[in-house]
Amino acid sequence: MNYRIITGFVLAAAAFAACSEREGDASPSPAPDGTSTRVELLGEGIGNGTVYAFRRQDDRFLFDTLFRAGWNPQGSRSVRMRRGDYRFLFASGEGENLSLTPASLTRATTWEEAAFALRADDAAAGVCFPADELFLQFPAADAERIYTVGSSNVSVSARLTRAVSQIGVTLKRGYRDGAGYVEVPYTAPHSVLDEIERVDLTVSGAGRSVRPDGYAGTAAVSASLATADYTELTEQGFVRLDGPFILPAADGAPVALTLAVTPAAGSALQPVEVTLEGLAERNKRLDVTLWITSGYPVVGVEIRTMPIGQEQNGDEGIWE
Repeated sequence: MNYRIITGFVLAAAAFAACSEREGDASPSPAPDGTSTRVELLGEGIGNGTVYAFRRQDDRFLFDTLFRAGWNPQGSRSVRMRRGDYRFLFASGEGENLSLTPASLTRATTWEEAAFALRADDAAAGVCFPADELFLQFPAADAERIYTVGSSNVSVSARLTRAVSQIGVTLKRGYRDGAGYVEVPYTAPHSVLDEIERVDLTVSGAGRSVRPDGYAGTAAVSASLATADYTELTEQGFVRLDGPFILPAADGAPVALTLAVTPAAGSALQPVEVTLEGLAERNKRLDVTLWITSGYPVVGVEIRTMPIGQEQNGDEGIWE
């Protein structure tokens, strides 16, 4: 772990472990002519997502069709499909920055080739845009299951959870006390906004693509977090910033975080950069707390697990 010591300005990083398809279906559902069967698709947490169906051809599963939108409030939809053996890929939340690859699925696209990959930032060599808030089947075994569409109606269900991690940054003022820090609130109308303008964040060692069964590749992701765009300003004058979504590392290793702090105009603080490591996990948040203090030329790091309060259908109330 590398860090820079700045006299009169303490940054304590607390890492809490905790780079398409057209609208509509790719092809019409088969008519009820005796060669097709009704299939009930149920995706817990699918929202306005998509289900990609892959049909067995000899010893491979090849892309057959997709079903997008049309879900009822319970997250289900009834379709008709021709008979055969299938695997189903449920996904929700993918967008411009994290999209299915190959970009145009064909009848020759295999189950193993389909993945969601980050979009490269052409303006910054070797850097990708942050991920979208992608939801995929969990556990992975659900996606590997083979369904036989035959003479009887079939029900296909999946529970979706976030396949991404999120970086969060909290800015506080305080002083070191033993192994921790004691908060020093601001007096209104002053706040940490008077001292810091933005935090530029770079994450190295993140994943580049994801499937329900895991992550692949390596990517660097960058984002600039302006304090004026804070998620929360507390009564104590502290600020919480929601940072980028990223893909966890393919090998499960920690990611490297570099945070460059730019002081606000008129602030007595000097620019500072701190580098640390933290474990980015699927469906969890990696929170970094930067402490501002004077007279204590030390940079400290705390790591602990913290739940997330943000909710969406398919979650258990927190990211878990």
